Amino acid sequence: MKKTICMILSFLMLLCLSACSEKGETDAKNIKPIEEITDIEGPYYFQSADWPAYKNAEEVVNAADLVFLGKIVDIDFQALDSSTALSVSETTAEHSRALYTVYSVEVIDTYKGNPTSVQKVRVMGGMIGYDVDRQLKIMEEGKVYGREYGIPIWDRYQKVNCNIGETFLFALKQFETGDPTVINLEQAIYDLADPAKKSTDGISVKDIVSEFGNSKWNAFNEKWQNGKFATQK
Repeated sequence: MKKTICMILSFLMLLCLSACSEKGETDAKNIKPIEEITDIEGPYYFQSADWPAYKNAEEVVNAADLVFLGKIVDIDFQALDSSTALSVSETTAEHSRALYTVYSVEVIDTYKGNPTSVQKVRVMGGMIGYDVDRQLKIMEEGKVYGREYGIPIWDRYQKVNCNIGETFLFALKQFETGDPTVINLEQAIYDLADPAKKSTDGISVKDIVSEFGNSKWNAFNEKWQNGKFATQK
């Protein structure tokens, strides 16, 4: 029975992502639930998807419409139409009703694009261990698809789970409608614990900031060395 449910969820989510891709809403492909349960307990189900991956900092910067430093000042959850990234309505298809985590980010320095002073950043899916009751309520009120199975969590959720008060470097995609979103799960949000340390993809905060010139990196590094940024992850 569980396998059948997962197959149905996989098929409908794939339909949803295919429609979204045609409208330019998301770069994730072949979204599907994961049967294997991790050691995390709670009202969650895990999902995976194929995202584009970027080989170096130049590709990350080129893929992003917005690149900026910012501090998380609020976290909210919304039921959105995954084909438009707008609030669900009576006309939203059942399989397009999705839960999103929405960060409010106080922008500190901008490297690319024109973010607002407090920029909303949306990430499809929920969060583990944060305001769980609200997430479930939003899903119920918005009639989010798959709500009976729990809160949808990405299999590589760690890089896109942020805490209030932390500062990050963001690389985001802006589609025609809705708030900007991540370019993928692992190359869109970088913590500032060690800007020169390369992550598993071989890219560091220093690499990305340096794409905008040595003067940008020097200015960033001076602030970082002097502890000018908020609590780091």
